[in-house]
Amino acid sequence: MSRSISLEEPPVDTDEELGAYLMRMRRDIASSILQSSQLSILYAEPEKPQQGKLYYFGDAVKNHAVITKEGLYVYKSTGWEFVA
Repeated sequence: MSRSISLEEPPVDTDEELGAYLMRMRRDIASSILQSSQLSILYAEPEKPQQGKLYYFGDAVKNHAVITKEGLYVYKSTGWEFVA
């Protein structure tokens, strides 16, 4: 399944600065969707996990209290949480 966001220019009567902003946001969203479908398989906890980012672990991380099995995890302000 291909994921993409169609490229549609803002209406002609849209303020030029707002139109440029909307196009930048469209590119950022499209990039995020593409990256989210291409998770690397990790076998160790990243040194600096980013809050709100998804990580896929291929197996349990040795001596880790939460990452105890293969699967998708999210890093939250409160730490790791298993997703699926």
